[in-house]
Amino acid sequence: MITEKTYHDFFNGYIITDCCVRSKDIIYFIVEEDLELRPEGAPDTLPDTRFITHYTDEINQDEQWEYEGFYGLKHMKAGVSFTPEERFVAVDTWGQVFVVGGGSSGFEEHLHTNEGVSLTATACIDGKTWVVGTRRTIYRRDDTQDWSLITQGDDIPTKSSGMEFFESIDGFNSNDIYIGTNNGSIWHYNGDEWSQHIIELANNRVLNTICCAEDGYVYIGGSDGLLLKGRGTDWHIIENKVNSLTIHKVVWFIDRLYFSNWLQLFELYEDQVNLIPSQSGFPPTFCGQALSARDGILVSAGPNGAVQFDGEDWTVLVGLTEDIQTQDEIKLLEKTSELLEDSSKLLDDLK
Repeated sequence: MITEKTYHDFFNGYIITDCCVRSKDIIYFIVEEDLELRPEGAPDTLPDTRFITHYTDEINQDEQWEYEGFYGLKHMKAGVSFTPEERFVAVDTWGQVFVVGGGSSGFEEHLHTNEGVSLTATACIDGKTWVVGTRRTIYRRDDTQDWSLITQGDDIPTKSSGMEFFESIDGFNSNDIYIGTNNGSIWHYNGDEWSQHIIELANNRVLNTICCAEDGYVYIGGSDGLLLKGRGTDWHIIENKVNSLTIHKVVWFIDRLYFSNWLQLFELYEDQVNLIPSQSGFPPTFCGQALSARDGILVSAGPNGAVQFDGEDWTVLVGLTEDIQTQDEIKLLEKTSELLEDSSKLLDDLK
């Protein structure tokens, strides 16, 4: 459990926007300054962004956490590469790239997107980081400072009318990749060419997140609680009576699918959707929209907290538990009491 001091030093005044499991020993969090806490009249600038690393195998609490902070980044997406080297790779909307690993960290060369292109999602496929964005843009990280522009714009013609954006990506391997769009269509790469499939069941909804799962199926989460299962051209909707909100993230862990909206966490097991209830000790303000699973652990993070699941037990990684919140409330009351006593003494002196 994170200590009160560490929480305040690293997370206080910030909200968690994404997370990434690099291994069971190294977990990353992207946090952004909470703009609602800025004083009135402060400059209207982009929020400060922090990249926080959690080393779970360190015994000393002071050595478990470290961060770097920067200005001028917009909506960083967390990802990871294992080829050619194991690295944390984050990409923002504008194509700014930040990499951590091997004892160093820093920015790589800016991805030169066309004007008006926004990057939307990352995925690790065959050990490499892939990134997609608007105007059917796809990038792949092949090495340090070496990115390949796979497609952009009319490189792959679309059957859809209007602007089509790539919203999500995942793949079983580099010759079997799926991409979700903003209009209910799915793109597939078979190693030779890209093909577009209009999914009538999606009814033009945004397909926010994709998971190519270990059971051999592709799972897609979208707006209005849409949850699709299929592969190739064969798709069906998973009945989902417990969630009607936009699905933010889908991941496979051990033997089932986990997915999240902005408020809750769910599991899909044997085509049955179940809400995962809050566990004892969870941060009271926890909601798990960011999900990442790798190396035997699942991490779920919301604006003010994060938890970890090993297949049996849930544990809190980040957040003010009820005990710590109570301690803060007690300290606040004590401070208030001291101020009232000082004010009372001052009034007595003035009489």
